[in-house]
Amino acid sequence: MQLVTDIADQSSEIRMHAAFVNAINSCTTSTNLIAAKSKDDGIHVSGIYPSISTLEARVGSPRWESLEIPVHCFLRGEDPFSQGELTDSQSENKEEVSTHLTHIFTRQQRTHLFGLIFVGELLRVIRVDRASILVTHPEPYAKTPTILLDFLTRFSSLTLAERGHDPTAFLVVPGSEMYTLMLTAANRVQVGAVNHARLCFKASLDPSWPWWRLTVPGPGKTLAALLVGKPHYYKKNMRDRRGARGYVALLLSEPGHPFVYLKDCWRWVQMHTPSEGDTLARLNAVGVRNVPTLICHSDLFPQYIDMKHTLETALGRRLKNGDTDLPNLLYSHYRIVVREVCMRLTRFRNGRELVQIVRDCVEAHHDAYVHANVFHRDISPGNILITPFDLDNKHEGGRTVGYKGLLVDWEMAERVDMRAQQGHALAKRRGTYQYLSVRALDFSAKHLSVADELESFFYVLLEMAIRFMHHDCADPEELAIALFDLVQTGKEAWETTCTPLKRDSVLDGELLTPDGKEITFLHPPTVHHTPQRQRDNCMRVLRAHPIDSLIKTFLRWISARYAELDEYAIAVPTPLPEKGDEEASATTARENVARAGSPKREAVHNALGPPRVPLGDAGVDNAVGTAPLASTSGQDLSSESERLDGHDALLNLMADALEKYDWPSSDKTEDAFGPDSDSEESGDDQDSEDDHDTHSGSNSDSAASRSQPAGAKSCQANLGVKSTSTSASRKRSKADSGSLSGYCSGAESELERDTPPPVKRSRPL
Repeated sequence: MQLVTDIADQSSEIRMHAAFVNAINSCTTSTNLIAAKSKDDGIHVSGIYPSISTLEARVGSPRWESLEIPVHCFLRGEDPFSQGELTDSQSENKEEVSTHLTHIFTRQQRTHLFGLIFVGELLRVIRVDRASILVTHPEPYAKTPTILLDFLTRFSSLTLAERGHDPTAFLVVPGSEMYTLMLTAANRVQVGAVNHARLCFKASLDPSWPWWRLTVPGPGKTLAALLVGKPHYYKKNMRDRRGARGYVALLLSEPGHPFVYLKDCWRWVQMHTPSEGDTLARLNAVGVRNVPTLICHSDLFPQYIDMKHTLETALGRRLKNGDTDLPNLLYSHYRIVVREVCMRLTRFRNGRELVQIVRDCVEAHHDAYVHANVFHRDISPGNILITPFDLDNKHEGGRTVGYKGLLVDWEMAERVDMRAQQGHALAKRRGTYQYLSVRALDFSAKHLSVADELESFFYVLLEMAIRFMHHDCADPEELAIALFDLVQTGKEAWETTCTPLKRDSVLDGELLTPDGKEITFLHPPTVHHTPQRQRDNCMRVLRAHPIDSLIKTFLRWISARYAELDEYAIAVPTPLPEKGDEEASATTARENVARAGSPKREAVHNALGPPRVPLGDAGVDNAVGTAPLASTSGQDLSSESERLDGHDALLNLMADALEKYDWPSSDKTEDAFGPDSDSEESGDDQDSEDDHDTHSGSNSDSAASRSQPAGAKSCQANLGVKSTSTSASRKRSKADSGSLSGYCSGAESELERDTPPPVKRSRPL
């Protein structure tokens, strides 16, 4: 008892950790648990381990893969869970707790976890799952040390499942038959498209991470078994309730043990909302192109989290919203397995392939809507992936590999034909907010339309062009912030709308920088040497890139649609004032906003100050530019406004652009957002994920050689999460594209493509 009391008598956190380890290991409370302390990035970590795995935890880094109970020691007054506003040190302690919990949940297969927090002479016990952290009131363990001993005694008698271990996951022990099988499959060189998946699997076999055999119930009583290493996608924080992880896996339940992709997450269970696997099964059944091929999927019963029941039990009363009981907040542990192993959209080789990949996914969206009555509802860069496939022809004794787009992450998909059914709840706005249409952001209670979804494709294409194509914008990252970030309109996190620049772009049909200058996407610059002797007397010839005409025609159609919407019933646009007359420009913009009849839009404009200044001169010689895809003289807005009511016009527009123009083969630049824009874990996105297959067009090259351009790291997905991105957070995360994509993966430097090295970005005019 005295040893337990000694924990509270220490003058530093280091000594508290040492006293805790000494107290626990000196007790005979449990023979199957032992305490150990170590360091992680200079922070002292102690915890309780199964005794068999503790030897390595005594020195060096913590063994996160086997830690049973994390233990935190803080001095008096530094309680991270105290009520009221936290001090700086309390906030730091809370972040420490969250970081350690994330390490455990990422490396282990967990449903929940228990932990201990010592604050001076007080003790809290916590229980953590993917939706909540339950914290007990602080208890004076120094006065009643039996509290701690009683907890450990009870804990040691729990089964592994009761302690929070997933009973469908089994650790692969080094040297075992399964371990050898994984190494053999990873090192067996493959020919053709499958080699990409092999390299991704090989990259996941990190010896510092645990390897697992996971099971997924299949049709009837079948059980799919998969071997996985380190996840290719995961999140380094506990804010994502879905806890999504993506693995390249070896499927044991099929002959030949093919490489497949496994997504493991906690899905939100809603009435009338099918699971992602149910949606994919429907899409596959009717032959929808360019979507993942489902192998199996299942909820892992009885692993679920009922937040409503938990809160009502803790509070001792029913939760209500006004006079109505709150709906169930139910999360279910879910796994889905698909055939395709993909790579990020940012791995496209050139502008032509970018357009082809996006067009493939528009094609997938068309098929899903026309043949299956399904809307995707989360179009984002993270959910438009590239998948390799084998072409029919043989090439030098090997296989020629083509690449096509795959529209993934159908977790938020909606059955359009179910909207009118009685009892079908109108789901709130879903998707990655930065890529939602202006209408979807302004009127979140309304259902999405085809045009709203196609507008999201526009923003994906636009962001990729801003990041990787030549253009005359001096600050691409600031432009992206001004276009894609959100404006808070209320106290709740979901009460957001788009920026004024994004709204102005679709209402005016013009792509401008924040200071009002027109943006032009350019061919890589060519240098013409003049006959003069002067070294600097050279002329750079700049001409518009084919993607410039495509983007501006697409934007013009979007603008024409908004001109016809009742919500944006703006009169014939007032002519712009003379250049430099900023005051008149602001007045004109205010009048246009007022005519729109939307109080929210007017409020947002007023909150953010004066609108953009008049048009500037892009400085590009139109004589050597790319001709527009359609004439703009005397254009009929009523006809163009209907172009996005369906998919055909956009598919034809993109096909014409691919066929009509001479696309440069080496037009991709380094990432304008910096070399760290893509990382293996997503930042505070919004809520998405996926990857999969489409048609090749002319996207082919030899073997599995797709080089990774500088500035783009391995293509793990963004399994998307849904929170508002601010300018500051966007700069920190370098605008990580997409959503939580639990599907895409890439193998660092081993996976190459025959891609010209990215050229340096030309200086703006």
